[in-house]
Amino acid sequence: MFRFLFFPIAIIFSIITFIRNLAFDFKILKITKVSKPVISIGNITTGGTGKTPIAIFFANEAKKRGLKPGILSRGYQRKSSGSLVVHDGMNLLLSIDNSGDEPFLMAIKLKNVPIIVDTNRIIGAKRLINDFGVDIVILDDGFQHRYLYRDIDLLLINASVKEDVYHMLPLGMLRELPRGISRASKVLISKGSFDLVPKKISAYIKNPIIISEYLSTDFNYKNIKKPFFAFCGIADPNTFINSLDSLNINIIDSYFLKDHATYNKKDLDRLSNKISESGIRDLITTEKDKIKLPKSFSDNYNIHTLYQDFKVENDIIDELFNSITW
Repeated sequence: MFRFLFFPIAIIFSIITFIRNLAFDFKILKITKVSKPVISIGNITTGGTGKTPIAIFFANEAKKRGLKPGILSRGYQRKSSGSLVVHDGMNLLLSIDNSGDEPFLMAIKLKNVPIIVDTNRIIGAKRLINDFGVDIVILDDGFQHRYLYRDIDLLLINASVKEDVYHMLPLGMLRELPRGISRASKVLISKGSFDLVPKKISAYIKNPIIISEYLSTDFNYKNIKKPFFAFCGIADPNTFINSLDSLNINIIDSYFLKDHATYNKKDLDRLSNKISESGIRDLITTEKDKIKLPKSFSDNYNIHTLYQDFKVENDIIDELFNSITW
């Protein structure tokens, strides 16, 4: 109803990001190259494209090729500051509050990959290389962080996102103007076909790569058809519900929290009240949400998890790694 109030702010933000990108393009702002290759994984919108599972995928692919990868993240909404080691390649060193939910999840799933959180990507990348001897740095959510040179710049586009999302913040979810897509080495399309991508975005994409999505749960969803209550705190909750629907999981009711929800007392009280109203004790949520739930809450319900994984064809992965100058 009041979206028109965001137009002036969106215009100002468009101008700022346009000028900033020109400053990088014309080398007014310095881009620093570190001693090891960098693969950046990012998007042009806020959240919801699958950056975390793709970062995990590329870390595993690097290991398959005999490389030692390290992951660098800013640790969005972490309750800490500075350059911190989430995982040293052997042990998990930080709590989820101090690392941020996505770096913490990557550390749990990868188990033996060094992970650092640092808002200064240059310092973080150098620390991964010098302190942990990594062969390649995977930059999580790095498309707009241009101060650090990247050898491969991967951009993810969620094909299921509707056209009205592609307006500049805060009117929509665009972090920069669509012309920025042309900076990407490769554009990966998730959650649907390229035909679903709006023309204002697809016009800037050449030779898109469709990545395969694999969904699974921690229960036999094909044989268990009992009703579930779904909840999550992610940028695009509709994608979560659509994924559950695609598996024919019987969702009776749902509740959505804000993206990167911390599940504080206020969040948990509201969620508990909604669950109580539904009368359902079997819950399902995302991996990122599950790891943030306190034991005192989890013990009261049967909480299940939807797992989301992506895969890129081997020949494309080989091409990307072979394109790196070592």
